[in-house]
Amino acid sequence: MIVAISGIDGSGKTSVSQALGVTLRARGYDAEVCKPRYFANHTMQDFCAREFGDRYLYHPKLNSTMYVYGVIVDWMDFLAEKLLHHEGRVIICDRWYLSDVFSQAVLYEVDTRPILDLTRFFPRPDVSLELVTSPLVAYERLNLRVEPKIHCNETLECLVGLSRAFEETRRLTGWCPTRIQTDNQTFEDVLARASTAVFEELEKAPAKIEAIA
Repeated sequence: MIVAISGIDGSGKTSVSQALGVTLRARGYDAEVCKPRYFANHTMQDFCAREFGDRYLYHPKLNSTMYVYGVIVDWMDFLAEKLLHHEGRVIICDRWYLSDVFSQAVLYEVDTRPILDLTRFFPRPDVSLELVTSPLVAYERLNLRVEPKIHCNETLECLVGLSRAFEETRRLTGWCPTRIQTDNQTFEDVLARASTAVFEELEKAPAKIEAIA
């Protein structure tokens, strides 16, 4: 079973993913929280750190098409590493292919056709959640983050653009996640809604995913 949790930077997807993993394991499920290893992405960041003095200057210093296609390669690696072999387990993805790659392609004005063409090779998530957060609230959360500190591609302007790119991703691809509002909500309430969506899906397919006695 695949659970995909998406959202703009600062939406809380990593925190919710990790807490959901703890909740599932406490119930006896074999659950793993994961995301791409981002080998290509980190290579580009290392290059930017060496050449420009800031690892997050891939935009605007690098060609946007090269950057986005590098992220595609990272997702192809994740597909082979985790997504093709998940029978009997719950894989909680801290972000998802379409929301991660397509939204960045929209944001940076990169050709999205190769991204859509590869979508057919990715399994459809059993549960797809989007943590909906206003750019201002996301920006305030990111400013509180200890490591890594907020960087040049997490400005309020960038987050507004990314939020719009998410809207375009839903409109252009037919991606229809269950949307969970996080503004003015406690973390516990957001986690409860996410957990409910996952457990409802687990009840539909008990033969596929069983809790470990």
